[in-house]
Amino acid sequence: MANTTSTYFESLPAFNIILIIVGTTGVFFNALILLVFLTNKRVRTKSHLMMFNLALSDLWGSFMIIINYSIPAFKRGPGKVPSGILGYFICHLMKTAYLQWAAYRTSGMNITIISVERYCAVLHPQRYKTIFSKRNLIFIVGFCWIYPHMMDISKIFVPYVENSHCEDDYSKKFVFYFGIWLIVDYVILKVLLPVFCYVKISLALKKRSKQFQSTVSKREMTIRRAENKVTLMVFVISFIFVCTTMPNLVNYATILLLDDPIAAFGTPFEKFTVVLLFSNTTVNFFTYAFSNKEFRLKTFSKVEPLTTIQTQETQQ
Repeated sequence: MANTTSTYFESLPAFNIILIIVGTTGVFFNALILLVFLTNKRVRTKSHLMMFNLALSDLWGSFMIIINYSIPAFKRGPGKVPSGILGYFICHLMKTAYLQWAAYRTSGMNITIISVERYCAVLHPQRYKTIFSKRNLIFIVGFCWIYPHMMDISKIFVPYVENSHCEDDYSKKFVFYFGIWLIVDYVILKVLLPVFCYVKISLALKKRSKQFQSTVSKREMTIRRAENKVTLMVFVISFIFVCTTMPNLVNYATILLLDDPIAAFGTPFEKFTVVLLFSNTTVNFFTYAFSNKEFRLKTFSKVEPLTTIQTQETQQ
């Protein structure tokens, strides 16, 4: 069994192995985030609910990374597939990487919505409860999942199965316009909108600190400090998302728009940008841990029993 496993991993390209490690790390850390949120009532605020949704989308994305890059039959592009419904499923959903990329875009949409939530909380506190009511929150969370999956759904109708072989026939026009849509969506929703939110937030917080520094009560000051911490944490999450995903977008735009691209699909640089992009699913755990003492303590309280059990098993 061990030799079979070793041979299997040796047959996988280094690129796949790296992404499997990234996916496994993402599954572990995001599962830990979800566990902390589910077992700690004090972090069940509206902001943390959306961070919970972000961790859930990152967990799903990490799981799909493992599936897509560890099973050769799911390799993207044309290839042999089983006959029947299973072959249809593999061809249209797995070999197009539809579920994997839709999960990544869901994560990005969550980060955008969290940025807007912080904007409303800081600049429009009177309207915040109405905008982010329980009813609206359900709609917002649903939108974070539905829109990215609808955005990518056109890709799954192009491939077709013929004689147990998955074929795709993406026209140049389809690839071009779909790519432009992705770029515009990313630039407007994932970059410009969060940047607008954080610029307005920083200006409002700066103005507020000058006006009310000597007049607010200690309780209100404590609340504002907590609010500022959450805002800073969300800003760091958004900043890291842009830093890890922008190189892949620039590379993709270059391939799409220029005849002589910087790095075509499958080159070492393009693979590096993909690894960097998907590594974003692993970093939010560390952002929460560094910025939130209670989250850090709760995490250690969850991990410690597991470590104790492993130590006892080793001793036995």
